[in-house]
Amino acid sequence: MKNPALNRALVEDRLRFIERSVESLHRFKGLSLDEFSADPDFFRIAYYDLYTALEACLDIGAHILSRIPNFLLSSEEIPGKKPIRKKKKNSGRRS
Repeated sequence: MKNPALNRALVEDRLRFIERSVESLHRFKGLSLDEFSADPDFFRIAYYDLYTALEACLDIGAHILSRIPNFLLSSEEIPGKKPIRKKKKNSGRRS
């Protein structure tokens, strides 16, 4: 069975988004910490740009991993991760 192809348009879109976010962050490059801290909007803008760029990186990684057949079949294959087990419902009676 052939592996599904990567969605090139999706990856390129996310890469452009990362580039725009990094370009936006360049506005703070020459500011001192005092200047950056003086305006609370600067922190919000930088936080948003960093958060969304990281999210786009994770989207690309998830997309690539989703194309690998049988990448992680279950949580039992993750070292240190215990599988989720459903708790038995108590009928309200004590035994």
